[in-house]
Amino acid sequence: MAKMKIGMPKSLLWFKYRVFWESFFENLGCEIVHSPQTDKEIVERGVRNSVDEICIPVKVFYGHCLEIADACDYIFVPRYWRVSKDSITCPKLITTADTVQQILKERFPKKILTTTINIKINSLYRSFLRLGLKINKNPFRVARAYRQAIKDQREHEICKEREFNQKMAQPGIKLAVIGHEYNLFDPYINQELIAEIENQEVNVITSDLVPHSIGEESLTGKPNIYWSYEREIIGAAYWALSSDKISGVILISSFNCGPDSLLYEQILLENNDKPMLTMLLDENTSKETIKTRIDAFVELLNRKVNIKDYERDCQLT
Repeated sequence: MAKMKIGMPKSLLWFKYRVFWESFFENLGCEIVHSPQTDKEIVERGVRNSVDEICIPVKVFYGHCLEIADACDYIFVPRYWRVSKDSITCPKLITTADTVQQILKERFPKKILTTTINIKINSLYRSFLRLGLKINKNPFRVARAYRQAIKDQREHEICKEREFNQKMAQPGIKLAVIGHEYNLFDPYINQELIAEIENQEVNVITSDLVPHSIGEESLTGKPNIYWSYEREIIGAAYWALSSDKISGVILISSFNCGPDSLLYEQILLENNDKPMLTMLLDENTSKETIKTRIDAFVELLNRKVNIKDYERDCQLT
């Protein structure tokens, strides 16, 4: 019997949960079918099927779904609504399964496989148990697949924490790059921003590497943040601003992202002395613009480090 093919668009929350999702479906006996890396054609297809007010990551996600629809039995598009009891995710993420279904309905009706994650109503386990039973009627196998997926995700988090500690222990300039994973790790959306920084021989600490406990501690005494994923990245931003080991901070956001624009403004108002750069991404962002701004910012950091070294040498003499 042929394996059920589950499509995984390499966009949006796939960058955050891919280890968990893919482990779960593979342990149910499914075959994972990935969309290709984002390219110009995918972006243009997504833009044609979107409204102007939608941010670029969501437009790109539509393009990925259309790209992969012919190659799989179902496209997995979960509704991540509440991942903590006191906050919600972005409304655009909550409604993505419904909007993609509308986009696909003429050529690919009933193509979307989804589940709703709202821990105020159901646990994550129950949400994925219901999802798994749509694929495999054996509840024991679904439960085993879920436990293995949780284990794999935890091991992934441990590896990221180890990478964080290793990078923090390295000498040289350390630059915190703050943003959603789908903006940080899609090289087409950000025009290879991370690679451009690393080419400057700078240690990059992305916000997803900052351990959750450190981010939460940094938010102590701060106003409550109502959006779940923004809470994570803003916690990492506050940590970066307070850390003596971080030389500068880059805030990455998508044009038309309401939560990011509000919270990043709060960060900018509270920052007093650490060099900071904000970058807005959309479908017209060019590689030349990214390179020019990164070159100038890293040059600023180098000059600041050299001045500190000079002042320290003067004190010693």
